[in-house]
Amino acid sequence: MNSKRIVEEVFTKGYSSRIPIQIEANSLEEEYALSDTLGISVRVSAWQKYIIEGGPLRRLENERILDWIDRVEKYWEDIVDWPNIDDVVQDCLNQFLRKFQEKFRSRFIIAKILGPTEICESFFITKPIVNTDLEHFSHKFEYALLLKIRKDLAYRIYDKVSRYVLEIVKSLSELEQIDALRIADDLADYRGIIYRQDFVLEVYLKWHEEFSKTIKKRGKFPILHCDGDITSIIDKLIRMYSGLHPLDITKKVTIKDYYHWIEKLKILKDEFMKANTKTVMITGLPVELIFNNDVYIDDFLHAIKHFIEILGRDYLLLSTTHRPYPERSYQEELARRKIMKLREVLK
Repeated sequence: MNSKRIVEEVFTKGYSSRIPIQIEANSLEEEYALSDTLGISVRVSAWQKYIIEGGPLRRLENERILDWIDRVEKYWEDIVDWPNIDDVVQDCLNQFLRKFQEKFRSRFIIAKILGPTEICESFFITKPIVNTDLEHFSHKFEYALLLKIRKDLAYRIYDKVSRYVLEIVKSLSELEQIDALRIADDLADYRGIIYRQDFVLEVYLKWHEEFSKTIKKRGKFPILHCDGDITSIIDKLIRMYSGLHPLDITKKVTIKDYYHWIEKLKILKDEFMKANTKTVMITGLPVELIFNNDVYIDDFLHAIKHFIEILGRDYLLLSTTHRPYPERSYQEELARRKIMKLREVLK
């Protein structure tokens, strides 16, 4: 049975002949070699520049907060580049098709896009990281600050962005090459959700329900990538999404941290079971441990085996929590050997 079928069975039946592995890498060829899945990212080209240059709605140096917000309210529709939505959709389709290769059909193909929350935050980036890898960007949650002070304005911006995302979701979900569509839309850190509760209930979850319904309607699996501790809304998310990634609800810098994380994930898994959900947990392989040269192969494998014993094999896609951080890759001998040994163990 090939990789695609194994992953499909986990999403449809909850189990397969072996536990599938998802390794998110810095290149498609690397990912193809190591993983049962393959993720192809597409982005709104007109908005990528903000990750490097800074967002057009950012607060200027020494600008008073209320002056900044007044300026955003007056000019936001003029100073953000709002491309024609049909052109955006076609560009996203072209991006996917340029990256796709026929040999990738043996893998479970996941199209990956940014959600409206992350896009809105990119509009407000004040000090972007200079990095050629546009998949990684850093921000200070300036959009969250706008939400606290001028909720109605923040909602208007979010709704406009979400309409773009919905059209992208519709078009990508129609491609026969795609098995699942993953939306990356962070709203939490290890302390919990950082956005105001009414926004999460009235806007974030409303739009994500629309995205997930649209994907399911077209016969594909919707997946949400969301960092941080999302346990307070996990009951709602598992009713929308076929898979949740990476369930990164606590730090995992050391092996000791990892075992503590397993205990917390067991509580979540119990919630999944009580709700009789078929949501797949897409997690288990922290990049912090994979790329920690003080964590040796035997210790790494022992920890992963314990993870499987506690969480079980059902509805599990054993996945890295993130792609390697800048300057790191699976070309590194120890990191690659950890993954290859894990693949041997799970055969």
